[in-house]
Amino acid sequence: PAEQVTALAARASPEVQEMVQKLGPAKVNPAVLERHVEAESLPVPVRLTRGQATQDPGLISTEQNLRGKQEQVRNRFNDQNNALIDNTNAIRETAAPDVYATTQPEIGQLVIDAYTAKDTAKNAQVTKAYQALRDANGGAFPVDGIAMVDAADKALHKGLLFDHVPPAVRKTLDRLRDGQAMTFENFESLRTNLARIQRSHTADGNEKAAAGVIRTAMEELPMPAGAEHLKPLADAARQAAKERFAAIEADPAYKAVISGKASADKFIDKFVISADLKNVDTMKKALAHDPAAQQALAAGTINHLKRNAGIVDNAGNFSQAGYNKALENLRPKLGVIFEPEQRQQVETLGRVARYTQAQPKGSYVNTSNTLTAALAEHAKGGVEGAVNVAAHGVPIGTWMRRLGGRYMEQKELGSVLQPGAGIRLKDIAK
Repeated sequence: PAEQVTALAARASPEVQEMVQKLGPAKVNPAVLERHVEAESLPVPVRLTRGQATQDPGLISTEQNLRGKQEQVRNRFNDQNNALIDNTNAIRETAAPDVYATTQPEIGQLVIDAYTAKDTAKNAQVTKAYQALRDANGGAFPVDGIAMVDAADKALHKGLLFDHVPPAVRKTLDRLRDGQAMTFENFESLRTNLARIQRSHTADGNEKAAAGVIRTAMEELPMPAGAEHLKPLADAARQAAKERFAAIEADPAYKAVISGKASADKFIDKFVISADLKNVDTMKKALAHDPAAQQALAAGTINHLKRNAGIVDNAGNFSQAGYNKALENLRPKLGVIFEPEQRQQVETLGRVARYTQAQPKGSYVNTSNTLTAALAEHAKGGVEGAVNVAAHGVPIGTWMRRLGGRYMEQKELGSVLQPGAGIRLKDIAK
């Protein structure tokens, strides 16, 4: 419908709009126009050739096969490759404007530091609540050490972890069981020691698990008889500790950071790229206190897409197949990782890259570059026989000369390379 064509043209470049006006909506192929509009909508606009815009196998093949002969076509393909790379950088800039880290390890460390800061603040909140409880009890910490140790031992036996309690911690628990009073300083020191074991790189898994069980029992805060009036303050302290513990258990990335298992160089790959949607969403929400850390998820994802597209240090031949395969694997999480505008740009980039490189069924692109090189030589020396020999005696040189005469002579280059190339309904190879 004319309305559809007009609406599409309104989003196009002035040059394409002018062409639509000259042709009239009835003579415009809306599918081709839409591809041009998509390519131009990227932060760094990509200009499609007639074959790419029409996705006509014959035109695509002719343009690709004669890139060695026609410098202007060759330059257009090179410009497209550079624009695709530049778009990844432009999208990253808008998706992560506050992230100055560039490599995956640096980006991973940024997120780890944000989690560390978050946990430090939560621990301070818990400590403050316990301090208020002690102050309300005249400076004495109202905890029943014997009941606490009994609860810890019961939970350890249930999890078959009793024998895995570190010796130093076991001595502390034995003294409490024998009636030694627990001061607030003792309580905080034991919590800190248990947390250190949980983060240790040398402690085995069972020791870390045992430390976690004991810490949970501590934070239940059993109180001695006569301290009932302190229950509201004790409940507040318990709640603060429980909220921290629940946040850690719900977020694998958070848990890895506080347990010392988070590796900066693998963080993005493990907790964003390979993670499921639920965990990525949990992490994004957990980092709400640090917008730069939230943006780091997007920055790391763009790096991953670039790597899969074959781009290293902003150089290389952009692989639409590699980019789109990685993008497809990420698709369920894109709405969490990116804001809506950047998500649209990331997906548009994949489609436009496919337009510039895909070879539709029925195309006959020479992928070995033998023909391309031969045509380049032919263009320099005018020796048609060189092309025929390169093609093992098959007169491809003669055929391509004729095709060149039909599609790629100088007077035809304008229709191949001009803005909006191929939008006329009749611009399809015969």
